[in-house]
Amino acid sequence: MADKTLLRSQKNEVFRLLDDAGIDLRRFTWNQIYSPDNASRLVSRLEYPDSFFFLFDRGGDNSYYGGFSPAEYERAVGVTAGTWPKLLDAVQRWAVCLKRELEEPDLWATISEEKKLAEGASEGNDNSPLSPNEQQRLAQNIDEIKEFLAHTFALNQEQAKLVNDRFRYLTEASARMGRKDWINLSLSVLMTIIIGLAMPPEASRELLRFAGQVFGWLISGQLFLPE
Repeated sequence: MADKTLLRSQKNEVFRLLDDAGIDLRRFTWNQIYSPDNASRLVSRLEYPDSFFFLFDRGGDNSYYGGFSPAEYERAVGVTAGTWPKLLDAVQRWAVCLKRELEEPDLWATISEEKKLAEGASEGNDNSPLSPNEQQRLAQNIDEIKEFLAHTFALNQEQAKLVNDRFRYLTEASARMGRKDWINLSLSVLMTIIIGLAMPPEASRELLRFAGQVFGWLISGQLFLPE
């Protein structure tokens, strides 16, 4: 069997490229697999959750080739590089695509969660005014969510202004809206923040979960809790 796996020095070059791209390196896994083109050749494959990968393969003439996912406009593409430096150029392109997909918010999934939450809110018919004590408690809850965002994300000045402005509006609305209307408004505000901060899917779900913990008392703890 021909061992065509990468050297430690080559893996370190890949490490530096991905590190420079700002990707969390702790989630990568190196695997040794049989080449898809030749079962007698052992090659290296760098894998990331969600079926993302980069395959480092070698031809019979020892030329470098492989494939990666995600790509610019496709789920996966093949690469015929020839030399190691050219294959590293492909790794750099892959890093850009991977970072894009990891940071891109899943707006359709977020809309789906928001729809479930809105449906939960509409199940009750109680749209009575919020009492002064309830308004005060909601203001405290909103401060908790703002603190959660501040500790979870490195907000720039523009993002911090978006968060503060939307939550200030939500706090003020509790004095003039019924509880059901306020719940629906809070969903809209959370969606605006998720989209405005370009939050990735898992971060969006974490925000909704945390909102569920602090707002759940308003509706018996059954809303704001994505599965």
